[in-house]
Amino acid sequence: MRHDVSRPAVCIALERGTLVVRKAAAGANPIVWGVSDAVIDASSLTFAAIRNKPTTLAGYNILDAYTKAEVTTAIQAAISGVIDGAPGALDTIRELAAALGGDPNFANTIINGLAGKANKGTTLEDYNITNGVPIRNPLGGGSLDLHGGQFAFVTSVSESSIGQNCYWNGTTWLRHDVAAPAVCITVASGRVVIRKAPAGANPIAWVSSPELVDISMQASVEEAEGGSNIARWMNPFSVARYVAKKVVQATEYVAGIAGIASINQVNAGTDDTTMVTPKKLKWGFSFSPTQNGYFCFPSWLGGFLLQWGYVYESQGATDYRGFNVPFPSACFGMVMSIEAATQGGHASGFGYVTQVIDRTKFIWSVGGSLSGGGYGYYWAWGS
Repeated sequence: MRHDVSRPAVCIALERGTLVVRKAAAGANPIVWGVSDAVIDASSLTFAAIRNKPTTLAGYNILDAYTKAEVTTAIQAAISGVIDGAPGALDTIRELAAALGGDPNFANTIINGLAGKANKGTTLEDYNITNGVPIRNPLGGGSLDLHGGQFAFVTSVSESSIGQNCYWNGTTWLRHDVAAPAVCITVASGRVVIRKAPAGANPIAWVSSPELVDISMQASVEEAEGGSNIARWMNPFSVARYVAKKVVQATEYVAGIAGIASINQVNAGTDDTTMVTPKKLKWGFSFSPTQNGYFCFPSWLGGFLLQWGYVYESQGATDYRGFNVPFPSACFGMVMSIEAATQGGHASGFGYVTQVIDRTKFIWSVGGSLSGGGYGYYWAWGS
């Protein structure tokens, strides 16, 4: 029923673990709910949650209401019962009117008469009624657990909860029926959350507590694409539209987003839509500025390797000298120069490489014989 028939009505109801919102426009009592929609919570905020509404009571799983045919049959049976059960002197409207003294306002007459009798007080205590719940705001004595046939409304000063198959005993949450799931709405710290738990033993361990979503605060398409309103939220579809409109591929002339190039893309040097990080710019580059040192360029610059060293002359055909850094692929060549003050009187001679064995080692001689005694410098290059 409405308190004020000139105003619309709305209520939240809990049915079989689901929260629904019922709405009706202003009008005469009793209320005929025009809308009964399930509320979307944050844990199920997807387009799958938007469903077509049924057109029958059975579609809403309402099993305790009469069909049109059943209502008609019941009315006819009631009328027959009234007439057939009345004595002969009261089985017509005329006879009933005569019995009421022909008073068209008989109900008001009786009410006014009773009002004159019940004028002793305005509270239950005035009539010594001790088993009623008084109207107090706020309710005293802690919390109150109400169980109605269909509806129960409870409020409190600090925190308000309305639940189905659950109650707070002062210490923990408990189920009335452990074989059924439980759900409750809790208002605390300016937030409304929906707590859910499947059937199970007490006490209740809430499985989820998502915040209830205010659908009226969803951003419109224009607000989502404008990106200026910070008080609205966007669903996945709006986010996708915003990203698709705002995010473009960066170029030399257009500001946008570009991915990070892989090392294979850097090495290939053909992609023009990604960016190279400092790490990859230095990838494969190394340098040792020592007497036996090297320059190693990254693979995206060809992987060229230049190295140098100070070594002693080979003393036999198998007396190898190793490169500072083994060439990853191959040694392309090398040159030698004799140290001016080298042992053995080679001050005016020039050393030469007798053989590059492989990418890791070589043999060299000062003057054509592998007799040792000479020191020299070498340059070697490869990849």
